[in-house]
Amino acid sequence: LAVPEAGQVSVQVYNIMGQVVATLANGYMDASTYTLTWDASNASSGVYFVKAQSAGSVTTQKLMLMK
Repeated sequence: LAVPEAGQVSVQVYNIMGQVVATLANGYMDASTYTLTWDASNASSGVYFVKAQSAGSVTTQKLMLMK
């Protein structure tokens, strides 16, 4: 995760039904690059979306979890 300027950052994982299944980050972060890890051991195989919100910008990434 690249945070271009310091501020509130929220990174959440959603399932295909739009439900939040995990929160990877939620709070103030300094401008930098971060590595976030999702422990998906309790999640089932399928399609998920990772949504990152920071400084007025929103980025969404689709991922496929296969077990």
